[in-house]
Amino acid sequence: MNLVKKILTILLLSQTTLVSAKTGYLFNVVSSGAALGQTVSFNLCLNVNAQYPLSCQRYSTSNATLTIKTTAPNHTYHDAGIIINTQGYAYVGGQGTSPSGYTYIGPVSHTQSAAGTVTLTTETTLTVTPSTLALSVTGLSNLASGGSSASGTPRVFTVQNTGMATATGVTCPTSTSPSITSITCVGCGTILSNGTCTVTIQPSAMPSAAVADASPTPITLTIQGNNTNMLNPTVNILTYGSFYEAGWLFSIIETTNTSQSIGGTVAAESDNVSQNTTEYSPSGDNTTFAMYSGTNGLSNTQAMVAQYGAGTYSATVCTGSSGGGYTDWYLPAICQMGFGGSDTNFNCGASPGSIPNIQYNLLETNTTQSFNFVNSGNYWSSTASENSAPVVAWFQRFAVGRGAGVQGGGFVNYPFGVRCVRAIT
Repeated sequence: MNLVKKILTILLLSQTTLVSAKTGYLFNVVSSGAALGQTVSFNLCLNVNAQYPLSCQRYSTSNATLTIKTTAPNHTYHDAGIIINTQGYAYVGGQGTSPSGYTYIGPVSHTQSAAGTVTLTTETTLTVTPSTLALSVTGLSNLASGGSSASGTPRVFTVQNTGMATATGVTCPTSTSPSITSITCVGCGTILSNGTCTVTIQPSAMPSAAVADASPTPITLTIQGNNTNMLNPTVNILTYGSFYEAGWLFSIIETTNTSQSIGGTVAAESDNVSQNTTEYSPSGDNTTFAMYSGTNGLSNTQAMVAQYGAGTYSATVCTGSSGGGYTDWYLPAICQMGFGGSDTNFNCGASPGSIPNIQYNLLETNTTQSFNFVNSGNYWSSTASENSAPVVAWFQRFAVGRGAGVQGGGFVNYPFGVRCVRAIT
């Protein structure tokens, strides 16, 4: 029993700190309670009831609760006071303010104590980078080059305290979404001025943006401290066929920088022009060697606009689009659309294709969804045929719900449909 009492006594004493009890000190201060997250400096004076306080000394504490007595026996000080020196903190529990700006702590003596609390008074500002993260689900294959070969990489938000005061009680966000396996925080709780903490999101195999849902709801997290603003970063867990940044995701780059979102490419929500309406080039103008890429639709599109200029034709349908508020749409290359075709300088390969593409990752992977493509519709690519230059370009005939689709060459004055793509950011 005596051993238990000793252990309890040790535990209680470990939660308090004797700030001062040395010879020459005017006050005996004991601090206890919640940790402040930093050392807070304060002055105590025996008399603050004048323009200039008298008999003052400096002390410090790392805990919120102060119990204050004087060291001189047989005398009660009625005008003793305290002032907090550390910016962003104040003393609560006093009895008014003196002419010199100190807070009266009330009658205090060698046997009679004054008690109060050091609290944060200054709001500080937190920022989060990035404000939204896009992650891929686990277990995907057929990823684009330029990143990791495995999907589902955990990705990181960085929270920074940009204010002058220490941020305390900064919460680690939680989520009940089945799309998130875990959230791990490092360095949160107390964040010093200019300090940071990290919030790592581990995705699951279930997307938050369900396949073919054109109005998915991002996962919203909440991060806030006792004296801070509230942050609400958002998370999007994506798979092939998820709708993100105004389009259907068909290509994913698992970027190695985990403080950034995944990369990839989306196809516009619906056809940019109807079937049988738009020529490859204006008035069937000849193609050039700069349009021959089977995989780089952006460079082909830029070459087409440079060659043909203004007007309405396949490439300008995309470059002139502002679908979803984005203005970086382009006409996809033939291998971005499907597989099976080859020319002098490219080969789209057999299924699933040499690079991630619309036919396989959208239509064959999700056979019950059309993603608003016309079955057996002909769509222009931006790839001109080198074999049949300068009057033929490649097109894709998509197979919706069945089959592998067809890639072929068509005279550049043929009217086909157009579906634009863009890289997600």
